[in-house]
Formats: sequence, structure tokens, C-alpha cells
Amino acid sequence: MSAATKEPWHLWGQTKTIELLSTGAPTVSNQQLARVDYHRPETWSFFFGVNFLEVSGAPAADVNFRVAIDVLPGVGLTFFDTTNTAPLFTPPQDLSFAFFQFHLPAGSLPVGNIVTRRWTTAVRSPLTDDLDPTSRFLIDRVVAKNLQCKASITQSTGGPNIGAKFEVTAMFAPRVHVRPDWWHGDFSGGELGGK
Repeated sequence: MSAATKEPWHLWGQTKTIELLSTGAPTVSNQQLARVDYHRPETWSFFFGVNFLEVSGAPAADVNFRVAIDVLPGVGLTFFDTTNTAPLFTPPQDLSFAFFQFHLPAGSLPVGNIVTRRWTTAVRSPLTDDLDPTSRFLIDRVVAKNLQCKASITQSTGGPNIGAKFEVTAMFAPRVHVRPDWWHGDFSGGELGGK
């Protein structure tokens, strides 16, 4: 494989550093983490991770950082965006496909006070029945031909000049990865030899 040729899965995962700087009002930052164009429908496993790297000062008031990860799976002529746009009446756990929340009490710094590295390979669905609080289901796979993944970080107020830095990771892999070209001895993705 030449240096200019990328293996088919080079966009299936990524870690990005996302920084926020609060000005005393809620702030948000968005980043795309992955893009899959597989050319046929497949069932995908996922891994999401967040590392809270630093905060730039002790908050004057309690501050919450919410890292939301959403997926946009698509097959055929349709796609579905898991981003929930109705936060007013929606429980926090239902606002995104996956979320990680970090709470800093007023005057604290994260070192030693909170778990800074969190990850998951499964999420809970939002309520599928408003009248049944048990109607959440475990999701550990996504069905898609095309898939995009994005992360957003929201910071509640914590006083002016309270910034934070996070590393956010998303990785996807098909449950079954038997490529038709393998039957012809063509390993164009560099699969042979276990690089």
C-alpha cells in the first residue's frame, strides 16, 4: 500500500482534544469524530471514551461539563440523527446517544476529586414509552451503511474564565468484517500480516 493510500477504516475512529472557555454563560463546542462509508449495511460495535485533561481555574460556583456523543447512522435513502433537540422536557440521559458528565463543586480542581477517564461500549436508549420508566434498553451496536459520529461538550456557568480541556474518543468496527475482495486474494487495506 502506498503512503498516499489509506486503509478503508482510517476514518472509523479518532481522538480529538476539545477546549472550552467559559465567559460566565453556558458554552458548547462540537467536533466530528468518525465517518464510515462501508458500501453495504453492517452491524457496528463502538467504543467511546473521555479524558478530562484540565480545568483552568477553580470555579466560583458549581460547574457541570457534559460530553455528548451522537451518531448519524444511514442505510439506503435515509439516516437518523440521535441528537435530541428538546432539552426542556427531556431527562439529561436522553439528550444524546451517549453522555459523560463531570461535576466540579465551587472552588474545586479536578485533580484527585473526580474520575477523569471514563469509557463505555454500551449505552441505554432513551425512554421508548413516556409512561413506562423501565422502557430503556441496552444498545451495544448500531446498524448502518454510512455512519457519522460527533461530540459536543457543554459547560454550565462556573464563573468567568473557567475553561476546560477534554480528549474525546470514538471508535467503530463491524461485527463481521469479511470483505469480498479477500476471496480473490486482494488485501488492499493491508490486512495481511497484521500490521
